[in-house]
Amino acid sequence: MSLPQSLCGALSKSTGKPCQNVAGKGTDHLGQGRCRHHGGATPIKHGLYSKIRRGSIGRRIAEIQDRTDLLDLHQELAMLKVILEQFITRYQTRAEALERWHRTTTPAFKTLLESNDAAQIRESIMAMRAAEPRRPKDVPDIVLIATLIDKIARTSERIYKSTTVCTQSQLQHILDQVGLVVAEHVDQWTNEKILNGWRNIVLEGQR
Repeated sequence: MSLPQSLCGALSKSTGKPCQNVAGKGTDHLGQGRCRHHGGATPIKHGLYSKIRRGSIGRRIAEIQDRTDLLDLHQELAMLKVILEQFITRYQTRAEALERWHRTTTPAFKTLLESNDAAQIRESIMAMRAAEPRRPKDVPDIVLIATLIDKIARTSERIYKSTTVCTQSQLQHILDQVGLVVAEHVDQWTNEKILNGWRNIVLEGQR
């Protein structure tokens, strides 16, 4: 259920629930956007979305960026697969309809090209006119199917990497937890030396 637009709505770090402050409370834009405690008073002078931050789109951006599943691409992958399935069905349906139209009109068209008989020509024209409403207006570009398949593959690859690659924040959390375990079994001086050694580890691709 969406929150009323008159509320801040930002997720509280202490409670994990949406902030119930009036939108823009403690800022110069009371009634819109985040409250002062959730960044509403922080000016945004740069960036692609700085000019729309306080409008309805800005509020929606703020709602989305507060979601814990922001980096989860499973829904996007499912949506791409549904779109691909519908696109293929539409392509197949229209391609078959176009093929049927061609089979129906080809004899009449051939007659128009080859016959000098007025009755046959008139009959062919009538046949083509009758078939015209059944001709598909267009057939989806089959190249788009390949593009969708490629996007699905890329999204699947991103999901795989996100579930198998340890991020920098996750690595730091692991090191912190290991540090707590080490601290229980060594003196403070040794523990500090170990922690400093970990902090100085250079990760691949970083300097």
